[in-house]
Amino acid sequence: MTSTRKMLLGTAAATIAVTGGVSTGAQAADAMLKKAPPVQYVKICDRYGYGFFQIPGSSICLQLRGQVQSDNDYQPVQDSVFVSASKKDGSYGANAVGGVAANAQVVLKNQQDNWGYEVTMKPRFDARTETSMGTMRVYAEAKFQLDTGAFAGPPLGSVGGNADFGAGNKTENYRTYLQWAGWTIGNADSIWSAGNFKNGDIANVVPTDKDSGWTVFYTWTPTGPGQPPVKGSAPVPDGWSVAFGVDSPTKHISKNQGSGGCLYYDVSLVASTAGNGTVCASLGPLSVPDFVGRLHFEADPPGSDDQHNSAFGLGAINVAGLYHQITQISLGSSNSAVPVGLPAAACGTGSCNAGVVVHDNGWGVSGAVKIFTPMWAGTKLGANRSSNADNIQLNFNYCDGAIEPCGIGGTAGSLYAGDAYWTGGLQLEYMDLRTINNGAGGFYNDKSKAWVFNAQYHSILTDCTDPIHCLTLTLEYNYSAVTPGAITQLVDWTEGGLGKANAQSYTAEVSWGTSRNGSTKPVWWRLDSEVQYRKLNQTLPCNNNGNAGVCLAPTAIPLGITKDPSNWVYRATITFDY
Repeated sequence: MTSTRKMLLGTAAATIAVTGGVSTGAQAADAMLKKAPPVQYVKICDRYGYGFFQIPGSSICLQLRGQVQSDNDYQPVQDSVFVSASKKDGSYGANAVGGVAANAQVVLKNQQDNWGYEVTMKPRFDARTETSMGTMRVYAEAKFQLDTGAFAGPPLGSVGGNADFGAGNKTENYRTYLQWAGWTIGNADSIWSAGNFKNGDIANVVPTDKDSGWTVFYTWTPTGPGQPPVKGSAPVPDGWSVAFGVDSPTKHISKNQGSGGCLYYDVSLVASTAGNGTVCASLGPLSVPDFVGRLHFEADPPGSDDQHNSAFGLGAINVAGLYHQITQISLGSSNSAVPVGLPAAACGTGSCNAGVVVHDNGWGVSGAVKIFTPMWAGTKLGANRSSNADNIQLNFNYCDGAIEPCGIGGTAGSLYAGDAYWTGGLQLEYMDLRTINNGAGGFYNDKSKAWVFNAQYHSILTDCTDPIHCLTLTLEYNYSAVTPGAITQLVDWTEGGLGKANAQSYTAEVSWGTSRNGSTKPVWWRLDSEVQYRKLNQTLPCNNNGNAGVCLAPTAIPLGITKDPSNWVYRATITFDY
């Protein structure tokens, strides 16, 4: 009885000890083997889309992305002659044998590259955080570029001595800007260029997102300040928005006017309204920035469900305007004497080193529309929903005294040259304005005018998977025209005169793995195959010393070089996004 009681009491004591939390050796060992719960140092920021993570210890979300791209180009070769001002003193000089200006650059077929490649790398950094006034965003994108062959241009350089044919090997701050409370400040796409629709790679005639520079602008929507959306870089949400601001004046100057020194001498003629050929003209001091504004509407593709663009609908409307101040100054003289008609007080001893500053005004207007056209209604958009579904785009620009906003002399080169292509033949130097000494103490401002029309059809041919892999087709037509000033059209081309000209381009592009106009997820890789036919038509100016009257015959074009050249361009582009 006693032993039975002792056994029961011992068992009860042991049970109480265990249930009361007394640790045994086995329990202590189990506690030592148990792992601590993991600590999450990096959090995903879902609100900003794919690839954003939160920086530990802060409320900032960061996305690290980038792009590596290889462009490969082939085109037939053609003889060409560039007639431009001397790179040393800006003068056209006396006529040489064959009627070509002494400083003309003649490029023969065996001097021209008919193929080339360009490799670019663009790392991108996108940081965002929330404030009491909406999302604050800081974006930075660098660009490393290697050009060779056709991308580097003809061996003797381009019209005006600048790299209109290829940007060359370089490293640059491609885009760096801040967006907050409706404001965008920094090195970014202008609201003018961003308003024009995105063209194919070799069809860039109007400025596109390839063109960036210093800008400050404010965007307003009916619901308040424009905020950086998840899917894009500009604070333009679906619906209506108004933006206005300022750009750097150098952004909208034709490239062939930006090299410094003498842009040109007033045409080398005596006793004529075109001047006496003694005043060197160059860019003057910056006075005011360029003013830009636009009205914009944007909508997602309509459809019976979220995966199909199965209905016609308005995709975008864009109306933009731009004011550009033209500033030129006389820097010197082509001889030791004070130029005729130029105030002596503006000149130093023996030559004119600092002359009169001439201001004038240039401007441009633009209109664009995008309409969704579901020709293949069965195609699934997938991850491509926020990008381009089937659509037709139309764009028209008109420019007076500022021809770069119409794509002449800007990012895409000129009427004669663009992104790794040229037409050959006779190539003249178009610019915004010619300041001409009138020999009576004043100047003529001979401004150029230009206009451009673009039409593009874009269609998705196959279902788009996630990440985006689908086959797309883009067809584009472009017409660009330029009209020089009245006096410039009355001067022989060997002396710097210019006639009217127009260029037409027909482009077809097939892409696999394409994501256009942004996506919340990277494409990973893309292959673009393009072909373009380009035709230039131009009239030779009169040989009238700048005076009105019966049009005298212009100097003949030498060496069998054509006045109205054409060319084909074939291009393959491989892109890897990360």
